[in-house]
Parts: sequence; structure tokens; C-alpha cells
Amino acid sequence: MIHLLNGQDTKILDVIPKGNYWGDNHHRSLKSNLEKCEFMTHANKRFSPYLAERNRIIIPGERPESYREFIIFQVHKMKNNQMKVYGKASYLDDIKKSKVIRPGKTEAKSNVSHVEDTLSSTGWLPGNIIYKGIRTLEIENYTNPFAFLKRLASEFELELQFRIELEDYEIVRYVDMVKPTGVWRGREVEFGKDLLNISRKENTADIVTALIGVGPDHEDGTRLEVLVEDKDALKRWGRNGQHLIAYYEPQSTDQNMTKERLRTLTENELKKRVKAVVEYESEIADLGNVAGLRNKEFYFGDQIKIKDTTFNPPLYLEARIHTMDRPFKRKSARKKVTLGDYKDLTEEQVHAIWKSLQDQIRRKISQADLLERTYDKETIDQKDMPGNQAKDKLDAEVGLGTIETTTGAKDKADKAESNAKKFAVPKEVYEQKVQELVGDIANKVDAEWVNGQLVNKANKDDVYTVEELDNKFNNVVSKTTYETDKDGIIKDLQSHETMIRQNETEIASKASVTEYNSLKNRVDTAETSITQNADQIEFKASKNELNQATQRISTAESQINVMAGKLEFKAESSEVNALGERVNSAEITIDGLKSEIEFKADRIELEGFVTANDLKVRGDLEFGGKLKGATGTFSGEVEAAQLIIDNPDIEQDGGVGLRLQTAMWQESTSKPFKRTGHLEFNTLNDALEIYKVNLSGNEVPLNGFRINVKRSEFLGDVVASESLYANRLFAKTIYSSHYPDKFIINDYENGSVSVNALDNKLYLGYVNTNEVESKQPFRTIDLYVNSIRANTSSNVYLRVPASGGEAVVSSTASTVDYKPIRAGDFINSSSEVNKTNIEKFEGSALDIFNQSVIYKYIKNDVEEYGFVTERETPTEIIRGEGVSSYSIQGLLVKSVQELSTIKEQHNDQINYLEMQVEVLMQEINNLKGVS
Repeated sequence: MIHLLNGQDTKILDVIPKGNYWGDNHHRSLKSNLEKCEFMTHANKRFSPYLAERNRIIIPGERPESYREFIIFQVHKMKNNQMKVYGKASYLDDIKKSKVIRPGKTEAKSNVSHVEDTLSSTGWLPGNIIYKGIRTLEIENYTNPFAFLKRLASEFELELQFRIELEDYEIVRYVDMVKPTGVWRGREVEFGKDLLNISRKENTADIVTALIGVGPDHEDGTRLEVLVEDKDALKRWGRNGQHLIAYYEPQSTDQNMTKERLRTLTENELKKRVKAVVEYESEIADLGNVAGLRNKEFYFGDQIKIKDTTFNPPLYLEARIHTMDRPFKRKSARKKVTLGDYKDLTEEQVHAIWKSLQDQIRRKISQADLLERTYDKETIDQKDMPGNQAKDKLDAEVGLGTIETTTGAKDKADKAESNAKKFAVPKEVYEQKVQELVGDIANKVDAEWVNGQLVNKANKDDVYTVEELDNKFNNVVSKTTYETDKDGIIKDLQSHETMIRQNETEIASKASVTEYNSLKNRVDTAETSITQNADQIEFKASKNELNQATQRISTAESQINVMAGKLEFKAESSEVNALGERVNSAEITIDGLKSEIEFKADRIELEGFVTANDLKVRGDLEFGGKLKGATGTFSGEVEAAQLIIDNPDIEQDGGVGLRLQTAMWQESTSKPFKRTGHLEFNTLNDALEIYKVNLSGNEVPLNGFRINVKRSEFLGDVVASESLYANRLFAKTIYSSHYPDKFIINDYENGSVSVNALDNKLYLGYVNTNEVESKQPFRTIDLYVNSIRANTSSNVYLRVPASGGEAVVSSTASTVDYKPIRAGDFINSSSEVNKTNIEKFEGSALDIFNQSVIYKYIKNDVEEYGFVTERETPTEIIRGEGVSSYSIQGLLVKSVQELSTIKEQHNDQINYLEMQVEVLMQEINNLKGVS
């Protein structure tokens, strides 16, 4: 279906079901970013009035669950209550006409930032923008955001794409800037299957054989120039050995452009212009939505392959879809496409490629045979190593002179072997020495040798845990507990069985018996459980004694949580003695984070006051009395069955009040809103007053007051001193607040509404308004207006009964006192749609007008010339009391044609007479010569 949206606020007005439109077409062009649609529909349906210019339509997109938005720019109404609607892509107007970009120089920004700045206040948002570096751009002339976006895409070698998304039932518009490459979906089109038609167009109008490249202006006013020519193109396209030449200015503002860079850009441009512009148009069946043919789908901008052996010559083409025309009502249909970025292959080239692949396959050896006859690199290197070592040794120690004789070679070899034995060590001795060396090194550096590397041994002062495994595992190992002195000598070593459990981020460790002695501190534990989860460690012990310095803590059962530098201590019953001070608590929570201490207890009694600069409560806070104080800041929620605000001095003040701050949106990136004052609520004089106070302290009107309710009831009178606006207003009677005896609106039971001016004049839109708007027809006997203007339509219609009648313009004093109409032009409807019995007029227009008499007369105190219908006026042009100017125009044209024919005949006769005169003059001259 097609959705209809209001052109101003884009609210949905209505929908057009599939069965109510036909002749639909959606056109898109990749090169020009042009996109438009058209369709036929009914002109007498519920949705028809909304098909007005500047309203918006949303049609189904080419891809599943996608949509395209258009603005209606033209509507043609036809006979039989039909109309044709034309729309253009909304981004063409939204972005292009949103603002004007003035000449200047941009800051050095990335293409992403350039797009964000360009799209500000356009209603479109940056979408998928591929980053392509930072540039400064020179804007030489006034331009618009859409043209500047196209320039950005060209500068950064990207491609513009526009799309809309439905997010939370709202339309969000995005602009993408991506790499200009289509998607290859494996789509191959072949004539006789899904290729329905194809044609090839070749255009050589813009061909050149040489270009003069002109660089940007320098500060001194000079410009670089280079000449680039193509000899082959000159032979093919040149005339009499002369170049077809033009000039080229790269789209760049780089004033430091070198001559080499300018030459490269000009050469690239010339490569495009020396060839004929070839364009392929084809009609392809879209089978992507047919069951079982999902792989046959293709979309606008995709890359496809086309094969047509019936084409002359046979066509093998790889190309990208540059333009597309498709019906949007049906998913499976024909698509007419124009191809670009193509690679055209001849049949010989295709066969050559296929033959090359066949040759490669024939030369390919079986993989099994290849493995039997192939060594890997490591095996080859091992085989070569003894030979290479022997060669190096012979070259170094024997010399080329001795190698030349067999006896000399043997002597040198024996000598080399003897020398080698002097440095050889038995294998067993070597391995023993290595083990001893490993042990010595490990002892020296307090480490051990594992898998060929030194690994640090555990130290009581720096033990850490590494967690790497993702899966849960359980291990039972022999745990070794030991302590070392400062020299690293093990003093005490005990081993017990330990269970370690690891589950992703948690390690649980439990030991049967642990003894740990260090310096002056001692911990005795009967049974201990330590759980580490992420960055939190929880320690729980049944019995714990800690003696250190002069402080002592005895705990029946305690729990300590450590998390990211925070220590939380919780005890059921504790005694704390420190420096002569004692605290007894049933339940105490102490959090130590930086300089913060928090207490949590079932009950805390204080005889004095709690004084603090900042007081925060993380849980619930209950008051037994009243909350008093000055001003403050509150952020959160207030939950209550009833919120009561009482003023103890109500008899003195007269009411209670509530003040809310107000702000208004402004176009600023740092502060999107600015303060405007506050809103006052008060109950003064036994009433609820709502008004705004500006920053100067003055009462000013609110910009608006909006209540979104299905129905609101006022049991008393509603008085509006200025204006009252409502989508629907239910009332028995509405009186004028200023003049109750001059204006009444009554609700009648039969469904009509009476507007009674009580013998006074009734003005609509007379005070403080410019117009009266009605969504339904406005019916009246007489309408007195100063002007009639079009509202949402581009035309103004004066409708007369279908049975017949005329639109008559007369004075206010009489219906027969006709007045002229002044306009820029008067265009008569001349389409054959409104005509019947059409035949060629064979009569003489001159005869009709020759029977007429033109009179001079006074009309409306002005001397005029024309027909008088009661006198010699041709019946062919009389229409009632007047004449048809349209018929007169047609007969005048026919008269001119007849006069033209007569003129040609006269010209022929004159030419003939002139020729006769020349002959007679020649004969007269001859007779004079004889005489």
C-alpha cells in the first residue's frame, strides 16, 4: 500500500490499498541521484483529497521491509474520476531547500564532520559514513546542501545513498556515504531465461583526442597548464590530422598542485573522453521473490553478469545497475535497467579464458601422487645440512689445491676429523652438565626451569593468580605451603591436599589445615573458605584471632568483603577497643572508600544535630515529624497515594503556589535550550491560575498549552479572553465573552450547528486572523470576499453543475451587469478528452467573417469594438448572449490559412505576369533593333 503524509508535519493522513492504484513506476538514477515515482489512482475516494501537491507519499522499497519517501509535485486529473500522481524523492527538496551555503573556506575536517555540518537543520541525519581523511574545502559560489553533498562524495571518492527507517513509529531519514562498488550476489542473466530484452547505445558527441588541463588559481593570479593528447584517438577520431581538443579543470582547490599532479588528473580524464559513451539498456525478469529462486534477486546498484549469444556480436557483459525502472506494487515483475561501469568481453576472449582454465586443469597433478614425490622444507633442509657443512669445512680447512687430488682430499679429511675430536664432549657428560647449570641458575635467580624457560618461584610477598580458561574445571593437587626468609632459604614446608575450582571469573579455594607464621603476626584457622569473584574477595571464618600492636578484635562470626579498594566489615556482635574509646553495636557497617565512612544500624539515637555539607541516603528515609529547610535540589521520583501541599499561612497569603522553570529551543550545539523564565501555578482567589513569568519578572503569555486527552469536561463556564483552540469542542451553547447579546452558537439536535449573529454582522477571520480554514465544503447563498486564493492546491476551481451552467462574473448590483476578467493569459481546454464528434472543418472561415459586421459602441463608459449578437453576428460563434472567443480564435486561424493559400496563388500569378512582361520587353527591344 501507499501511505499519505501531511506535507508539513508528516503525520499519516490515509493509505491507498494495492487495489486502488495502477500504472505504478519507480525510477532511480545512480549518476544524477534523481529519484521519482508515478502512479494512477481514483479521484473520488476517501484518500483522493490528500493527493495534493507538497503532501508526501511512502511507497514500498525494492528490498524487503524498506520504504522510499516522495513529495507530490504534480497531479493530473482526468475523466472517469481518475488521476495521475507524480512524486520526487523527498531528499531532493528537504536537503536542497533547507538552507544556503555561502562562499568561504571550511576548516580542516574529515568527510564525516563535513557531512554532519552540511545536514544540520535539514531533517536528515548522517548514517553510514566511510572515513576517507581530512580536507579543507574552498566554496567559491553560493550553493545548497544537496549540491555540496555531491561535491563531498566526489572529493572523497564515495557514493551518496539516501534511505528512511521506521523507528518507534516515526520516520527517521539517513544519508550514507559509502564506497562506490555494487554488491555481487551471483546474479547471472541469460537471454531466453530471465533476460527479456537488451539494447546498446553508443554516443560519440563528447569525444576529444586532447585536453588542456588548467590548475587552480595561484595567489599571483597565474594558473598551471598542461597539454595531454592521445595519438591512437587522433588517428581514429581526428579530422585532417587535427585534434578534437577541449579544456579540463579538476574539481580541486589545492593551490599547491604540482604540474605532475595536474598532468595525472588530466590524463585520467582524457581516458574517459577518448572512447565512445556506450550504454546498455535491458529488461530483466526479477525472480527473487519466486519460491525456490531466492538466489535470483538483484537490486539497484548491484553488479550483474549478462550473456546473450543471439546478440551481434555475442555479448558477455559484467556491469553495474546505474538506473532502474520498476513497478512497486508487485514484488515479482520486470525491471528495466541501464548498465554502467561495465566490462565488455568478446566471445573470443571468453573462449580464450575457458581454454586457459582447461589447460591448467590438464596440467594439474593428482594430489596423492604429488604427496608421494614431495618432501617438505624441513626434510630438505636436514638432507642438505650435512653436505653444506662438509663443503664449508672443506673450503675453509682443506683448500681448493688439495681437493684436486684424491690423496690430498683424504689427508685433509683425516686431519679435520682429528681436530674435531679435540673439541667433542660425550653426550652423557653434556646432558649432566646442562642439568647442573639449570639448577644453579634457578637457585641464583629464585626461579625454576620449565619447558626450556625460567619461571619465577612463588614468593609470599608477591603471589598472583592468572585466569585464562573459559570452561569450568576441578583439580585435586598437592598444595605445598612454605615460608622463606629474606635470603630465599626455605625454612618450613608442609603439604596438604587442596581443592581448586575455577568457573570463568570465580576461583574457590578450600584447605584442610593451614599454618602461616610471619614476623610478629599470626593467624590460626580451623577451617577457611576464600572465594574470589572478578574483583571481589569474600573471606569468612568460624574463629579468628588477630593480635597486632596495641589493638584487639574478637569476633564470633564475621564477614569481610573487599571490592576495588573498598573494605566492608559486618559483625553480629563486636567489641572494638582502640585508644581508650569503645563502640557497642548490634549491627555496624563501616565502608572505607577514600575519606568516606558510612554507618548502618537498626537504630541510631542522637541527642544533638547531624551537621554535614553533603548528606546522602542510599536506602529509604522516613520522617516522623516535618521536613523544614530552605531551597534545595531534588532528582528522582516521589511515590505517594496523595501529595498534599498545605500553606500554614493560607489565611494571610491567600493560596499555595508551584513554580516550574521554562526554556526554549535554540540553534546551538553547546546549549540547545535557553532559559525563558518560569511557570506559576497558584490557588489564589479560590481558583487555579497558570501563567508564565519571563526573566524580567513580567507576566507574559505561554507559547502553548497542550493536553492530550480523549475527552475533557468542564462543569462550569469556560471563558477565553483571547482565543480558544481545540480539535473537538463539545458545548451546548457558546456566547461571546465580550458581547453575549451579539453572538451565539447553538447545538441543534438534528446534527446541525447554528451560528447566530443576533441581527448583527457575522465576520469569519475578521479579528486577529488571516484566513478561515475548512476541511469540508463551505456552502452559502452569497459569499462576499476581497480575494480567493489557493490553499494546498496549485489551482482554484469554480465548479458549476454537471448538467450545465456557466461561471458568471458580474457586478454586485446586478447578475447581468457583466465585468471583465484580467489575467496573464486565458487558456482554453483543448484536449480531445472533453470533445466528441471530432471532424475536420472544411468550410470557409473567410465567408463566415465576411458576413459579420463589427460595431463601435460604449460599454461600461468605455468605447469598444466588437460583435452585437442581435445583429450581423455569425451563428457559429454565438453562445447565449455572448460570443465564443475560443471559436473565434479557431476560425481566425482558419482564415489566416485561407489567406495564405490565396497569397501563394497571387504570388504564382505575379511571377507568371512578371515573366510575361520580361518576354514582351525582350520582343519590344528586338523590334526596336530592327527598326
